[in-house]
Amino acid sequence: MTLNLRHNHFFTHECRSIGVPIRVSALLGLLLTFLITPSLHAQCFYEAVELRGPATCGGGLTANFRPRALDAQGNAVGASSCNLALFASLVRADGSASWLTPIPNTGESWAFGMLDPDHIVGHAVPSGQSLTIAAKWEFGQGSLLGLLPGSNTSSALGINQSGLIVGQSINNNIGPSEAFIVVDGQMTSLELPFGRNAIARDVNDLGHVTGWMGASPLTDSHVYIWNEKMVIDLGVIPGGTTAEGLAINNLSHIVGRGRVPDGVTVFGSPQAILWDGQVLNRLPQLQDHIESSALALNDADQIVGNSFVGGATPGRFATLWQDGQVYNLRDLLVTDLGDLRNSSGWAINNKGQILLDEGSAYLLTPIDSPPGDVDHNCKVDVEDLLILLGDWGKTLSIADVDANGIVDVLDLLQVLADWGLGGQS
Repeated sequence: MTLNLRHNHFFTHECRSIGVPIRVSALLGLLLTFLITPSLHAQCFYEAVELRGPATCGGGLTANFRPRALDAQGNAVGASSCNLALFASLVRADGSASWLTPIPNTGESWAFGMLDPDHIVGHAVPSGQSLTIAAKWEFGQGSLLGLLPGSNTSSALGINQSGLIVGQSINNNIGPSEAFIVVDGQMTSLELPFGRNAIARDVNDLGHVTGWMGASPLTDSHVYIWNEKMVIDLGVIPGGTTAEGLAINNLSHIVGRGRVPDGVTVFGSPQAILWDGQVLNRLPQLQDHIESSALALNDADQIVGNSFVGGATPGRFATLWQDGQVYNLRDLLVTDLGDLRNSSGWAINNKGQILLDEGSAYLLTPIDSPPGDVDHNCKVDVEDLLILLGDWGKTLSIADVDANGIVDVLDLLQVLADWGLGGQS
Protein backbone atom coordinates (compact mmCIF):
# COMPACT_ATOMS: atom_id res chain seq x y z
CA MET A 1 0.00 0.00 0.00
CA THR A 2 1.43 3.43 -0.99
CA LEU A 3 0.55 6.69 0.73
CA ASN A 4 0.63 9.85 -1.37
CA LEU A 5 0.98 12.51 1.32
CA ARG A 6 1.10 15.40 -1.15
CA HIS A 7 -2.50 14.80 -2.20
CA ASN A 8 -3.80 13.36 1.05
CA HIS A 9 -6.90 15.32 2.15
CA PHE A 10 -5.95 15.11 5.81
CA PHE A 11 -2.57 16.74 5.25
CA THR A 12 -3.56 19.43 2.72
CA HIS A 13 -6.82 20.63 4.24
CA GLU A 14 -7.71 19.39 7.67
CA CYS A 15 -4.38 20.27 9.32
CA ARG A 16 -4.57 23.89 8.17
CA SER A 17 -8.26 24.34 8.89
CA ILE A 18 -8.08 23.49 12.57
CA GLY A 19 -5.25 25.98 13.11
CA VAL A 20 -3.42 23.77 15.60
CA PRO A 21 0.27 22.82 15.12
CA ILE A 22 0.60 19.09 14.59
CA ARG A 23 3.90 17.26 14.28
CA VAL A 24 3.96 15.49 10.93
CA SER A 25 6.16 12.80 12.44
CA ALA A 26 3.45 12.03 14.96
CA LEU A 27 0.90 11.79 12.19
CA LEU A 28 3.15 9.44 10.26
CA GLY A 29 3.51 7.33 13.35
CA LEU A 30 -0.24 7.08 13.74
CA LEU A 31 -0.68 6.20 10.08
CA LEU A 32 2.00 3.54 10.11
CA THR A 33 0.58 2.06 13.29
CA PHE A 34 -2.75 1.86 11.47
CA LEU A 35 -1.05 0.15 8.54
CA ILE A 36 0.24 -2.70 10.68
CA THR A 37 -3.15 -3.32 12.28
CA PRO A 38 -4.17 -6.94 11.51
CA SER A 39 -7.62 -5.83 10.31
CA LEU A 40 -6.00 -4.56 7.12
CA HIS A 41 -5.03 -8.06 6.08
CA ALA A 42 -6.87 -9.09 2.94
CA GLN A 43 -9.66 -11.63 3.25
CA CYS A 44 -8.43 -13.88 0.50
CA PHE A 45 -7.62 -17.16 2.22
CA TYR A 46 -10.17 -19.82 3.05
CA GLU A 47 -10.87 -22.54 5.53
CA ALA A 48 -12.90 -25.51 4.29
CA VAL A 49 -15.64 -27.57 5.92
CA GLU A 50 -16.92 -30.71 4.22
CA LEU A 51 -20.64 -30.80 3.42
CA ARG A 52 -22.13 -34.27 3.81
CA GLY A 53 -25.49 -35.43 2.50
CA PRO A 54 -28.25 -36.97 4.63
CA ALA A 55 -26.88 -39.74 6.82
CA THR A 56 -29.40 -42.46 6.00
CA CYS A 57 -31.30 -43.66 2.96
CA GLY A 58 -33.76 -46.46 3.61
CA GLY A 59 -31.22 -48.17 5.80
CA GLY A 60 -28.38 -47.57 3.30
CA LEU A 61 -25.59 -45.02 3.32
CA THR A 62 -25.51 -42.02 1.00
CA ALA A 63 -22.73 -41.11 -1.37
CA ASN A 64 -21.22 -37.65 -1.36
CA PHE A 65 -23.39 -34.56 -1.61
CA ARG A 66 -23.08 -32.95 -5.08
CA PRO A 67 -23.61 -29.20 -4.63
CA ARG A 68 -25.00 -26.73 -7.14
CA ALA A 69 -26.29 -23.59 -5.36
CA LEU A 70 -25.58 -21.52 -2.24
CA ASP A 71 -27.69 -18.92 -0.45
CA ALA A 72 -26.72 -15.78 1.46
CA GLN A 73 -26.37 -17.64 4.77
CA GLY A 74 -24.22 -20.53 3.55
CA ASN A 75 -26.99 -23.11 3.02
CA ALA A 76 -26.43 -25.31 -0.04
CA VAL A 77 -28.53 -27.47 -2.35
CA GLY A 78 -27.78 -30.12 -4.93
CA ALA A 79 -28.29 -33.87 -4.92
CA SER A 80 -27.15 -36.86 -2.86
CA SER A 81 -27.16 -40.50 -3.86
CA CYS A 82 -29.50 -43.13 -2.46
CA ASN A 83 -29.37 -46.72 -3.69
CA LEU A 84 -27.54 -45.67 -6.87
CA ALA A 85 -30.03 -42.86 -7.62
CA LEU A 86 -29.75 -39.10 -7.03
CA PHE A 87 -32.27 -37.06 -5.05
CA ALA A 88 -32.45 -33.33 -4.29
CA SER A 89 -31.01 -32.50 -0.90
CA LEU A 90 -30.25 -29.54 1.35
CA VAL A 91 -27.22 -29.04 3.58
CA ARG A 92 -27.66 -26.17 6.02
CA ALA A 93 -24.94 -23.83 7.20
CA ASP A 94 -24.80 -25.67 10.53
CA GLY A 95 -23.94 -28.92 8.72
CA SER A 96 -27.33 -30.61 9.12
CA ALA A 97 -28.59 -32.30 5.95
CA SER A 98 -31.97 -33.46 4.70
CA TRP A 99 -33.71 -34.72 1.59
CA LEU A 100 -36.07 -32.30 -0.09
CA THR A 101 -39.63 -33.57 0.28
CA PRO A 102 -40.33 -36.03 -2.55
CA ILE A 103 -42.79 -34.73 -5.12
CA PRO A 104 -45.75 -37.13 -5.52
CA ASN A 105 -45.38 -39.60 -8.40
CA THR A 106 -41.75 -38.73 -9.09
CA GLY A 107 -38.42 -40.47 -8.60
CA GLU A 108 -34.98 -38.95 -8.95
CA SER A 109 -34.49 -35.20 -8.55
CA TRP A 110 -31.89 -32.41 -8.51
CA ALA A 111 -31.85 -28.92 -7.00
CA PHE A 112 -30.03 -26.30 -9.10
CA GLY A 113 -31.00 -22.95 -7.58
CA MET A 114 -32.12 -21.48 -4.29
CA LEU A 115 -33.13 -18.25 -2.60
CA ASP A 116 -33.14 -19.80 0.87
CA PRO A 117 -34.07 -23.21 2.35
CA ASP A 118 -37.76 -22.45 1.76
CA HIS A 119 -37.41 -21.51 -1.93
CA ILE A 120 -35.56 -24.03 -4.09
CA VAL A 121 -35.79 -24.97 -7.79
CA GLY A 122 -34.56 -27.85 -9.93
CA HIS A 123 -36.19 -30.81 -11.62
CA ALA A 124 -37.65 -34.24 -10.93
CA VAL A 125 -38.32 -37.36 -13.00
CA PRO A 126 -41.97 -38.51 -13.12
CA SER A 127 -42.47 -42.14 -12.12
CA GLY A 128 -41.97 -44.56 -14.99
CA GLN A 129 -40.29 -41.93 -17.18
CA SER A 130 -36.70 -40.95 -17.92
CA LEU A 131 -37.08 -37.26 -18.78
CA THR A 132 -37.10 -34.46 -16.21
CA ILE A 133 -39.75 -31.84 -15.41
CA ALA A 134 -38.94 -28.47 -13.85
CA ALA A 135 -39.77 -28.39 -10.13
CA LYS A 136 -39.87 -26.12 -7.11
CA TRP A 137 -39.87 -26.69 -3.37
CA GLU A 138 -41.52 -24.04 -1.19
CA PHE A 139 -41.68 -24.32 2.61
CA GLY A 140 -40.92 -28.01 2.42
CA GLN A 141 -43.48 -28.90 -0.24
CA GLY A 142 -42.49 -29.81 -3.79
CA SER A 143 -44.42 -29.48 -7.04
CA LEU A 144 -43.80 -29.74 -10.78
CA LEU A 145 -43.77 -26.57 -12.88
CA GLY A 146 -44.63 -28.28 -16.14
CA LEU A 147 -43.49 -27.81 -19.74
CA LEU A 148 -43.79 -25.31 -22.55
CA PRO A 149 -46.06 -26.48 -25.43
CA GLY A 150 -44.29 -29.01 -27.64
CA SER A 151 -41.60 -29.83 -25.07
CA ASN A 152 -41.05 -33.13 -23.31
CA THR A 153 -38.44 -32.19 -20.71
CA SER A 154 -37.61 -29.11 -18.62
CA SER A 155 -35.41 -27.88 -15.77
CA ALA A 156 -35.64 -24.87 -13.45
CA LEU A 157 -32.20 -23.31 -12.97
CA GLY A 158 -32.59 -20.01 -11.07
CA ILE A 159 -34.87 -18.09 -8.70
CA ASN A 160 -34.83 -14.51 -7.38
CA GLN A 161 -36.18 -12.58 -4.38
CA SER A 162 -39.51 -11.97 -6.09
CA GLY A 163 -40.01 -15.66 -6.80
CA LEU A 164 -39.32 -15.41 -10.54
CA ILE A 165 -38.04 -18.76 -11.82
CA VAL A 166 -36.06 -19.33 -15.03
CA GLY A 167 -34.86 -22.37 -16.90
CA GLN A 168 -35.08 -24.48 -20.05
CA SER A 169 -37.90 -26.41 -21.74
CA ILE A 170 -37.03 -28.57 -24.74
CA ASN A 171 -38.26 -31.24 -27.09
CA ASN A 172 -35.21 -33.48 -26.95
CA ASN A 173 -36.24 -35.29 -30.13
CA ILE A 174 -36.72 -32.45 -32.59
CA GLY A 175 -36.13 -29.26 -30.59
CA PRO A 176 -36.21 -26.44 -30.05
CA SER A 177 -34.77 -25.57 -26.65
CA GLU A 178 -36.62 -22.61 -25.17
CA ALA A 179 -35.71 -20.29 -22.32
CA PHE A 180 -38.60 -19.81 -19.90
CA ILE A 181 -39.66 -17.64 -17.00
CA VAL A 182 -42.30 -18.58 -14.43
CA VAL A 183 -44.34 -15.69 -13.01
CA ASP A 184 -47.18 -16.41 -10.56
CA GLY A 185 -47.08 -20.08 -11.52
CA GLN A 186 -47.34 -19.41 -15.28
CA MET A 187 -44.47 -20.66 -17.50
CA THR A 188 -43.78 -18.43 -20.51
CA SER A 189 -41.17 -18.65 -23.26
CA LEU A 190 -38.75 -15.73 -23.51
CA GLU A 191 -38.89 -13.92 -26.83
CA LEU A 192 -35.25 -13.70 -27.92
CA PRO A 193 -33.91 -12.23 -31.17
CA PHE A 194 -31.20 -14.68 -32.22
CA GLY A 195 -31.26 -18.35 -33.19
CA ARG A 196 -33.65 -21.24 -32.77
CA ASN A 197 -32.55 -22.41 -29.31
CA ALA A 198 -32.05 -20.75 -25.95
CA ILE A 199 -31.61 -21.34 -22.23
CA ALA A 200 -32.27 -19.04 -19.27
CA ARG A 201 -29.57 -19.82 -16.70
CA ASP A 202 -30.03 -17.19 -13.98
CA VAL A 203 -32.17 -14.26 -12.85
CA ASN A 204 -31.19 -11.43 -10.50
CA ASP A 205 -33.33 -9.50 -8.03
CA LEU A 206 -34.05 -6.82 -10.66
CA GLY A 207 -35.71 -9.44 -12.85
CA HIS A 208 -32.86 -9.43 -15.37
CA VAL A 209 -32.27 -12.83 -16.97
CA THR A 210 -29.18 -14.20 -18.68
CA GLY A 211 -28.32 -17.33 -20.65
CA TRP A 212 -27.55 -18.08 -24.27
CA MET A 213 -29.43 -17.97 -27.56
CA GLY A 214 -28.49 -19.38 -30.97
CA ALA A 215 -28.13 -22.84 -32.46
CA SER A 216 -25.69 -24.29 -29.93
CA PRO A 217 -23.17 -23.04 -27.33
CA LEU A 218 -20.61 -25.04 -29.32
CA THR A 219 -21.04 -23.13 -32.57
CA ASP A 220 -22.79 -19.76 -32.57
CA SER A 221 -24.49 -18.85 -29.28
CA HIS A 222 -24.81 -15.26 -28.00
CA VAL A 223 -25.08 -14.16 -24.39
CA TYR A 224 -28.05 -11.93 -23.56
CA ILE A 225 -29.75 -9.84 -20.88
CA TRP A 226 -33.56 -9.98 -20.87
CA ASN A 227 -36.17 -8.14 -18.85
CA GLU A 228 -39.88 -7.62 -19.32
CA LYS A 229 -39.30 -4.47 -21.40
CA MET A 230 -36.32 -5.31 -23.60
CA VAL A 231 -33.57 -7.77 -24.50
CA ILE A 232 -29.93 -6.95 -25.23
CA ASP A 233 -27.77 -9.20 -27.41
CA LEU A 234 -24.26 -9.02 -25.90
CA GLY A 235 -22.68 -11.04 -28.69
CA VAL A 236 -19.74 -13.43 -28.42
CA ILE A 237 -16.40 -13.60 -26.66
CA PRO A 238 -13.76 -11.32 -28.22
CA GLY A 239 -11.86 -13.27 -30.85
CA GLY A 240 -14.24 -16.20 -30.58
CA THR A 241 -17.40 -17.73 -31.96
CA THR A 242 -19.79 -18.17 -29.00
CA ALA A 243 -20.75 -16.90 -25.56
CA GLU A 244 -23.14 -18.09 -22.88
CA GLY A 245 -24.21 -16.35 -19.68
CA LEU A 246 -24.16 -18.68 -16.68
CA ALA A 247 -24.79 -16.26 -13.79
CA ILE A 248 -25.87 -12.66 -13.22
CA ASN A 249 -25.47 -10.55 -10.07
CA ASN A 250 -27.52 -7.61 -8.79
CA LEU A 251 -25.32 -5.16 -10.71
CA SER A 252 -26.44 -7.05 -13.84
CA HIS A 253 -22.86 -8.14 -14.41
CA ILE A 254 -22.67 -11.53 -16.12
CA VAL A 255 -20.15 -14.35 -16.14
CA GLY A 256 -19.94 -17.45 -18.28
CA ARG A 257 -17.76 -18.72 -21.10
CA GLY A 258 -17.23 -18.49 -24.81
CA ARG A 259 -15.35 -20.58 -27.34
CA VAL A 260 -12.17 -19.40 -29.05
CA PRO A 261 -10.51 -21.19 -31.99
CA ASP A 262 -7.42 -23.06 -30.80
CA GLY A 263 -6.24 -24.84 -33.94
CA VAL A 264 -6.67 -28.20 -32.23
CA THR A 265 -10.31 -28.92 -31.39
CA VAL A 266 -13.29 -28.64 -33.73
CA PHE A 267 -15.22 -26.12 -31.62
CA GLY A 268 -12.29 -24.34 -29.97
CA SER A 269 -11.53 -23.93 -26.28
CA PRO A 270 -13.94 -22.47 -23.70
CA GLN A 271 -12.65 -19.31 -22.01
CA ALA A 272 -14.20 -17.55 -19.01
CA ILE A 273 -15.95 -14.24 -19.70
CA LEU A 274 -17.28 -11.24 -17.75
CA TRP A 275 -19.81 -8.62 -18.87
CA ASP A 276 -19.08 -5.68 -16.56
CA GLY A 277 -22.05 -3.60 -17.67
CA GLN A 278 -20.14 -2.04 -20.56
CA VAL A 279 -17.81 -4.55 -22.22
CA LEU A 280 -17.75 -8.33 -22.68
CA ASN A 281 -14.20 -9.46 -21.92
CA ARG A 282 -12.21 -12.60 -21.33
CA LEU A 283 -11.10 -13.25 -17.79
CA PRO A 284 -7.38 -13.90 -17.15
CA GLN A 285 -6.09 -17.46 -17.30
CA LEU A 286 -4.02 -19.37 -14.77
CA GLN A 287 -0.49 -19.96 -16.02
CA ASP A 288 -0.33 -22.80 -18.58
CA HIS A 289 -4.10 -23.43 -18.35
CA ILE A 290 -5.87 -23.73 -21.69
CA GLU A 291 -9.57 -23.68 -20.79
CA SER A 292 -11.75 -21.94 -18.21
CA SER A 293 -15.39 -21.40 -17.24
CA ALA A 294 -16.82 -18.77 -14.89
CA LEU A 295 -19.84 -20.32 -13.17
CA ALA A 296 -20.97 -17.80 -10.54
CA LEU A 297 -20.32 -14.35 -9.08
CA ASN A 298 -21.44 -12.26 -6.13
CA ASP A 299 -22.31 -8.57 -5.86
CA ALA A 300 -18.64 -7.70 -5.20
CA ASP A 301 -17.77 -9.24 -8.60
CA GLN A 302 -15.87 -12.11 -6.99
CA ILE A 303 -16.12 -14.90 -9.54
CA VAL A 304 -15.69 -18.66 -9.23
CA GLY A 305 -15.49 -21.48 -11.73
CA ASN A 306 -12.79 -23.77 -13.03
CA SER A 307 -9.70 -23.88 -15.24
CA PHE A 308 -8.19 -26.79 -17.17
CA VAL A 309 -4.53 -27.58 -17.71
CA GLY A 310 -3.38 -30.27 -20.14
CA GLY A 311 -0.03 -31.95 -20.53
CA ALA A 312 1.34 -34.97 -18.73
CA THR A 313 -0.67 -34.27 -15.57
CA PRO A 314 -3.96 -32.76 -16.74
CA GLY A 315 -6.50 -31.41 -14.30
CA ARG A 316 -9.47 -29.12 -13.82
CA PHE A 317 -9.04 -26.79 -10.85
CA ALA A 318 -11.50 -24.65 -8.90
CA THR A 319 -10.69 -21.04 -9.72
CA LEU A 320 -11.31 -17.60 -8.20
CA TRP A 321 -11.18 -14.27 -10.02
CA GLN A 322 -11.17 -11.04 -8.03
CA ASP A 323 -9.78 -7.52 -8.52
CA GLY A 324 -8.47 -8.43 -11.96
CA GLN A 325 -6.42 -11.36 -10.67
CA VAL A 326 -6.92 -15.11 -11.04
CA TYR A 327 -6.18 -17.73 -8.36
CA ASN A 328 -6.16 -21.49 -8.11
CA LEU A 329 -8.41 -21.92 -5.07
CA ARG A 330 -6.22 -24.77 -3.88
CA ASP A 331 -3.48 -22.22 -3.22
CA LEU A 332 -5.73 -20.08 -1.02
CA LEU A 333 -6.77 -22.86 1.35
CA VAL A 334 -5.46 -23.13 4.89
CA THR A 335 -7.23 -26.50 5.04
CA ASP A 336 -5.40 -29.31 3.22
CA LEU A 337 -7.76 -30.86 0.65
CA GLY A 338 -5.08 -32.38 -1.57
CA ASP A 339 -4.36 -31.17 -5.09
CA LEU A 340 -8.06 -30.70 -6.07
CA ARG A 341 -7.24 -31.88 -9.59
CA ASN A 342 -10.90 -32.36 -10.55
CA SER A 343 -12.71 -29.49 -8.85
CA SER A 344 -15.01 -26.55 -9.56
CA GLY A 345 -16.24 -23.51 -7.68
CA TRP A 346 -20.00 -23.71 -8.20
CA ALA A 347 -21.31 -20.72 -6.25
CA ILE A 348 -20.22 -17.73 -4.18
CA ASN A 349 -22.40 -15.60 -1.88
CA ASN A 350 -22.05 -12.03 -0.65
CA LYS A 351 -20.18 -13.23 2.45
CA GLY A 352 -17.52 -14.50 0.06
CA GLN A 353 -18.29 -18.13 0.94
CA ILE A 354 -17.61 -20.53 -1.93
CA LEU A 355 -19.27 -23.83 -2.76
CA LEU A 356 -16.62 -26.24 -4.03
CA ASP A 357 -17.15 -29.67 -5.55
CA GLU A 358 -14.41 -32.19 -6.26
CA GLY A 359 -16.41 -35.37 -5.77
CA SER A 360 -16.87 -34.30 -2.16
CA ALA A 361 -18.51 -30.96 -1.38
CA TYR A 362 -16.92 -28.20 0.70
CA LEU A 363 -17.97 -24.80 1.97
CA LEU A 364 -15.03 -22.40 1.86
CA THR A 365 -15.24 -19.47 4.26
CA PRO A 366 -12.88 -16.47 3.85
CA ILE A 367 -10.51 -15.61 6.68
CA ASP A 368 -7.95 -12.88 7.17
CA SER A 369 -4.74 -13.54 5.29
CA PRO A 370 -2.00 -14.89 7.57
CA PRO A 371 0.48 -12.48 9.16
CA GLY A 372 3.18 -13.57 6.70
CA ASP A 373 1.31 -11.82 3.86
CA VAL A 374 3.24 -8.61 4.58
CA ASP A 375 2.08 -6.69 1.50
CA HIS A 376 -1.52 -7.93 1.75
CA ASN A 377 -1.63 -9.18 -1.85
CA CYS A 378 -3.00 -12.65 -1.06
CA LYS A 379 0.35 -14.36 -1.56
CA VAL A 380 3.19 -15.17 0.85
CA ASP A 381 6.25 -15.10 -1.36
CA VAL A 382 9.64 -13.53 -2.03
CA GLU A 383 8.17 -10.00 -2.12
CA ASP A 384 7.09 -10.34 1.51
CA LEU A 385 10.54 -11.65 2.42
CA LEU A 386 12.28 -8.73 0.67
CA ILE A 387 10.11 -6.18 2.47
CA LEU A 388 10.90 -7.83 5.79
CA LEU A 389 14.65 -7.96 5.15
CA GLY A 390 14.63 -4.37 3.91
CA ASP A 391 12.99 -3.22 7.15
CA TRP A 392 15.06 -5.46 9.42
CA GLY A 393 15.50 -3.87 12.85
CA LYS A 394 13.00 -1.09 12.15
CA THR A 395 10.02 -0.13 14.22
CA LEU A 396 6.64 1.01 12.84
CA SER A 397 6.89 -1.24 9.79
CA ILE A 398 4.27 -3.36 8.05
CA ALA A 399 6.86 -6.14 8.25
CA ASP A 400 6.46 -6.23 12.05
CA VAL A 401 3.93 -9.00 11.58
CA ASP A 402 3.75 -10.02 15.23
CA ALA A 403 3.33 -6.34 16.29
CA ASN A 404 6.02 -6.55 18.99
CA GLY A 405 7.52 -3.21 17.99
CA ILE A 406 10.47 -4.35 15.85
CA VAL A 407 11.12 -6.34 12.67
CA ASP A 408 13.15 -9.30 13.88
CA VAL A 409 13.65 -13.04 13.67
CA LEU A 410 10.16 -13.76 15.00
CA ASP A 411 8.67 -11.97 12.00
CA LEU A 412 10.99 -13.90 9.68
CA LEU A 413 9.87 -17.19 11.19
CA GLN A 414 6.22 -16.21 10.65
CA VAL A 415 6.79 -15.41 6.97
CA LEU A 416 8.59 -18.72 6.49
CA ALA A 417 5.79 -20.60 8.28
CA ASP A 418 3.22 -19.07 5.88
CA TRP A 419 5.46 -19.43 2.82
CA GLY A 420 3.72 -20.45 -0.40
CA LEU A 421 0.15 -19.64 0.60
CA GLY A 422 -1.64 -18.06 -2.35
CA GLY A 423 1.00 -18.94 -4.94
CA GLN A 424 -0.51 -19.23 -8.43
CA SER A 425 -0.54 -22.64 -10.13
